Amino acid sequence: MTIVVDSLQGRKESEAWEADYFRTRRNRVLRRRRMRAFGFQPSERIAELGCGDGLNLEILRAEGCGRLLGLDISLQLLAHVPATAVAAADMYRLPLRDASLDAVLVDSVLHHLQPLFPALEELARVLRPGGRACILEPRPTFLRRGFEWAMDHVPFPPPLQARQRTYLEEREVDQAWNRYFPRLEGDLDAAGLEVVHARGLPVGVALQC
Repeated sequence: MTIVVDSLQGRKESEAWEADYFRTRRNRVLRRRRMRAFGFQPSERIAELGCGDGLNLEILRAEGCGRLLGLDISLQLLAHVPATAVAAADMYRLPLRDASLDAVLVDSVLHHLQPLFPALEELARVLRPGGRACILEPRPTFLRRGFEWAMDHVPFPPPLQARQRTYLEEREVDQAWNRYFPRLEGDLDAAGLEVVHARGLPVGVALQC
């Protein structure tokens, strides 16, 4: 594993949040299904923006994709990425040349960014003509609203308390995203990322641009 650190040196994330992240976001079966749905090809140059601990990259490598790069702002999470080149950077200043990637994967990252539009423009910059942006983000579904209600009204057993903590720490971010979400497709288009396929998920959406 190679860690390339830019001048930002990575932003230190909440250690408690990162510990909970490991316990709540490692459903390999679900992730593998979603990665396959995007149809990544072994020959493609693929970067995951906000790769975290690299579980998606690990799955893509197992599926035969070998030209992978992971980028994240957290050095602590990047230290866990197995057998893949990584770089510490944020989405407003990607350490990549123009039109250098065939595909970009962004999994549950955009809703953390404010402002968002400059990051979308940066994403479009690094994609080659005809390249693909593959995006997974939450959306305000009925099931998600029920989950949010349960956070305040239902006692969570110990096995689920880590997920509860990650949600409560991000609650304001999620609520702001729910208000913004109807504008997402228009902003993607304005940034040069036309949505060509959208697939609803129980608590989110999968977009391909």
